[in-house]
Amino acid sequence: MTDTPEAKHPAVAKRRFRRGMILLAIAAVLFFGLFFAVVAAHGVSLLDAAGVAGLLLAILAGATSALYGYVYMIRAAFRDGSLYWTLGLIFLPWLCVPLFPLARWQTAKRGLAFFAPGVCALLLMQIAFILAGSTGRRGRADGVSFIEFVVALEGDGKRFSDKAVASAEGRMDELFAITATDISRFASRRGIPEDNVDAYPLVILSQQLARSRECLDYGDTHYRGIQHPDVRLCWAVLLVLNGRDNVAARTELVEAIKKLDSVPPGSESPGMLNDILVGDLPQLRTLLKVPKQP
Repeated sequence: MTDTPEAKHPAVAKRRFRRGMILLAIAAVLFFGLFFAVVAAHGVSLLDAAGVAGLLLAILAGATSALYGYVYMIRAAFRDGSLYWTLGLIFLPWLCVPLFPLARWQTAKRGLAFFAPGVCALLLMQIAFILAGSTGRRGRADGVSFIEFVVALEGDGKRFSDKAVASAEGRMDELFAITATDISRFASRRGIPEDNVDAYPLVILSQQLARSRECLDYGDTHYRGIQHPDVRLCWAVLLVLNGRDNVAARTELVEAIKKLDSVPPGSESPGMLNDILVGDLPQLRTLLKVPKQP
């Protein structure tokens, strides 16, 4: 077995390791700096961006560790003159990687120390993705149940009681996940014509939820995840009126006001556009600097 330069000169190995770490740190700073700049430009909250960045970093670390351990075991087998193990590790990794440490522990232990944690980390993240996906699908499937919950809340048809609103505060994710399809399914289940059902109860509930700072913060952070256009427009109004500098909400609200201005007199505006905007339209025009179209 031939000694490597690193084995003959430990100082060389240390210098190379330091240089590698410095280059890796510089690359990480540049990458994540660019990443945060891009997400900030698109109106995504820094909290969400930090979560995505952390996830990317975890995936990168797990993949790097696993790949380094795998390559190290191949090199170790080759240096020991184990041709069959070398070829097996390259062409039959899922069979040979578990068997190699059992047969050649001294040769494989350092590579396994990197490979095993990396693979375990990747498997755990894959399981987390699967569970998150099933939770998301379950949430969408339960959209009709949430509408049933809202309709059953105590209220007079124009507003809900404080107790009812408090019971909905922990279900903001379900509110934001409601789609037009969910409302149609609710109407079909109740035997109501679809033309007689809209997002009005969800809009009223949103307006009352926004009185809570925690709910308003949640709406600001997860605004892009709101599925129903009327609910999303309602939250755009609420965020702007409460002084939140949400770029996506402001942009959508400006477009909505221009769309409302383009509706001919005597014509009906699409969806709940007029109902949501009309009461606060003068103030919104001032805040967003959108003059009334002639």
